[in-house]
Amino acid sequence: MTQQEATKTADANAWKRDVQVIALASKVLAVAATRPDGTWKAYVDAVPGMVHDQEWEAVLSQGCPMMERWARGIFPRLKGMRYSS
Repeated sequence: MTQQEATKTADANAWKRDVQVIALASKVLAVAATRPDGTWKAYVDAVPGMVHDQEWEAVLSQGCPMMERWARGIFPRLKGMRYSS
């Protein structure tokens, strides 16, 4: 393994996903997550509305991708990052 490959592997291993969850209504969640490539993406979906702390993962994996302008308005903390297409 070259030094460059080792650095990339170390960077990938050090990366930690940042997830933000916003309840738009009791049964609608918006979820944003960072990606290893330095971008982020947000999704929205209906949920049962019982335990948001457990329901956000389904939104992240099965939700509808949000349009960038809406996602940026809901998740302003991520404004310095590129939105994933």
